[in-house]
Amino acid sequence: MGKKSLEEKINDVDQFFLESVQGSDAEELKKKLIALDSYEGELSDTKEDDEDLKDKIEIAKEAGAVYRDGFKAIKLKRQFLLRVLKDKGAI
Repeated sequence: MGKKSLEEKINDVDQFFLESVQGSDAEELKKKLIALDSYEGELSDTKEDDEDLKDKIEIAKEAGAVYRDGFKAIKLKRQFLLRVLKDKGAI
């Protein structure tokens, strides 16, 4: 199955929105765009004020630290090994 079109993706999220946009004139579309921008701001503010989300993000960061630090160490060691090999003319 190929990639979904933009219309298919929107239809999966909000079929009513897709139908209302397709049936709107330019002025109505501009109003919808302004309303969408406003809703995005409200959603962003709500997310920013969500203490439960902040707590869970912090827990996830702490839980992932061991992996993040491990990958960082591997990357640094790989870079160092490659540099030493290059300095010795081995690569």
